[in-house]
Amino acid sequence: MRARIIGTLAIFAVLAAVPAAAHADGSCEVLLIRASHGAGGIEAQLRSIRQLSQPPLSLFREMRLLDKKELSLSGGTAARATLSNGWTLTLRSAGVSPNGTSYEAVVQRPGGPDRIRFTAAAGAPFFTVIQRGQEAFILGFTCR
Repeated sequence: MRARIIGTLAIFAVLAAVPAAAHADGSCEVLLIRASHGAGGIEAQLRSIRQLSQPPLSLFREMRLLDKKELSLSGGTAARATLSNGWTLTLRSAGVSPNGTSYEAVVQRPGGPDRIRFTAAAGAPFFTVIQRGQEAFILGFTCR
């Protein structure tokens, strides 16, 4: 009985010593890019972003920057922005791991929300595509 009590206390001591997942404070630059398979070319300011010229994003032959926002993140509190196409973006840090910081984004748009989860090292960009009918939008996140 005594061993069971000591074992239980030891487990509680270990659990108490493990900190809750830390949230990263910082900022994220968010890009909203309209993409298509048309022949309109890539805007000059987007050509220098290496990830946009690699598969699968390189399949888009036309890209136009629609919006660029800087969001401040603090203590796991969500930051919100209205993008130029009318969508609302909510972004928050979801914890820190050895692989980088995890983020959760929700894009409110006609047709329902899109939930995006990603982990990235500081300064490493992350891109995702949201398809809407014949249009495609690329969301890019670079957080520090």
